[in-house]
Amino acid sequence: MNIERPHPGFMRCSSGLFLLLLISPALAHPSPWPVSVTDATGQTITLARPPARIVSLIPSNTEILFALGLGSSVVGVTERCDYPPEARRKPSMGGLTTMSVETIVAARPDLVLATRDDPADLIAGLRAVGLPVVVLDPQTVEDIFSAIRTIGTLTGQEAAVDALIRSLRQRLDAVAAKVRRVPATQRPAVFIGNPDETAHWTPGPGTFTTDIIERAGGRNVADDLRRKTWGVYSLEQIVVKNPDVIITTNSPDESPDRVSQRAQQAANDLTGWRETKAGRARRVYAVPAEHLLRPGPRAISGVEDLARCFYPDLFPQTSAPSGRADRR
Repeated sequence: MNIERPHPGFMRCSSGLFLLLLISPALAHPSPWPVSVTDATGQTITLARPPARIVSLIPSNTEILFALGLGSSVVGVTERCDYPPEARRKPSMGGLTTMSVETIVAARPDLVLATRDDPADLIAGLRAVGLPVVVLDPQTVEDIFSAIRTIGTLTGQEAAVDALIRSLRQRLDAVAAKVRRVPATQRPAVFIGNPDETAHWTPGPGTFTTDIIERAGGRNVADDLRRKTWGVYSLEQIVVKNPDVIITTNSPDESPDRVSQRAQQAANDLTGWRETKAGRARRVYAVPAEHLLRPGPRAISGVEDLARCFYPDLFPQTSAPSGRADRR
């Protein structure tokens, strides 16, 4: 049998390389750390290692952390962080007006996730004492994916990020595939508001909630408000806009059906409301507020919720939406 032997020089080289890999496995798989990101305020934040203790200063960021399997690393949340249920058991840093630098520092975080909604002096104070604060400010559904990727980069959870975003995009694509069948001229005019209230706050163009409406195949009637703001509509303005659909919201301890019925009754009792297309057709629906207001993973549920309200024939209702929390 003729056996070909490797050149002696190759033996020496390969043995040395093998020994080097045994001694320094990091050379085969270089560590990504340190990692740097630029946040919504233009600040570049660098982490030397994966954060073990994370404080979240907004419910949407808390939901992203848990969706990525990082719940065990969360050591502080706000009093509004109520989803998933495990978040309620985390230490509270307070509310929008009660959070303090001292309370957050006491949690010993090595990463703080904030938002532009948080007080600027709080963020500045945390940075002044050396805490890495990353400000995220998603304004569209697409921005949510960017926020998820940023958090994944900071925590070394790229694989979980890919899986989560893939799942969310598949659900969005399923809605878009059906909505595309509806001509633009047949898409419903939508008003977000509550007939029970006297001040009808509603989102304007370019807002996160309007993006959800449009992805679900609707058209926000409040297109004359200043971009990226919410404003107040009078009853007279609503009547003039004459929406096809009115969307209100339900709280976690309320049945969506009961809230829808109450809002429909309120619309029936008010001159003007009952004369709108939505009032006459009894197209007043309740949707969980956190699905429309929180720029986190459940915003995709908001798109699905509204699509079922707009097009019940295309999206049969399998179960009533439930739950609530607002952006803060």
